[in-house]
Amino acid sequence: MALYMELDEERSASAVAANNAMAMITRLQAEKAAVQMEALQYQRMMEEQAEYDQEALQRESDCGSSSGANQNEHERSYDRSLEYVGGNQDDFLIDLEGERSHLLALLTDLEKKIYASLDEGSDSSEVDNVKYAARGGNEKKAPLHEEVSLIRDRLRVIELDSGFLKHAVMTLQQGGEGPDS
Repeated sequence: MALYMELDEERSASAVAANNAMAMITRLQAEKAAVQMEALQYQRMMEEQAEYDQEALQRESDCGSSSGANQNEHERSYDRSLEYVGGNQDDFLIDLEGERSHLLALLTDLEKKIYASLDEGSDSSEVDNVKYAARGGNEKKAPLHEEVSLIRDRLRVIELDSGFLKHAVMTLQQGGEGPDS
């Protein structure tokens, strides 16, 4: 009987060891599955990131080619403008600068005349309108004041166009490469 009891104890010990081994195997399999899931998730994230990066590169490439097309369009427009103006870009810029100087001189002369008329106290209706506007009358703007504003606006537009055209000429003189290249 002692032998049966010893055999029974060994069977119990071996069953416990087998249960522990099975539990360890089950735990390791669960950990392995979790690591595999995490690896798959990271792989999917990396694939999505690569796809997003590829799309971004494609958009950049498209923008680059479209900006090249835009540059070609601007060059054609510039060439048409040169043909319209007479063909010499330096003369064109000088003409713009001359027009700006002429308008500035006209504006300065007009302002001097307006303020001189105000100081003299002339009785003309336009000068009265200017005096009324200068004192803060809001019902009607004086015709001369409107003219001065209009000339100032035109001068600003010409200055902006002149700056843009100077930049475009410099870019085209550099062979279309521009300062970014």
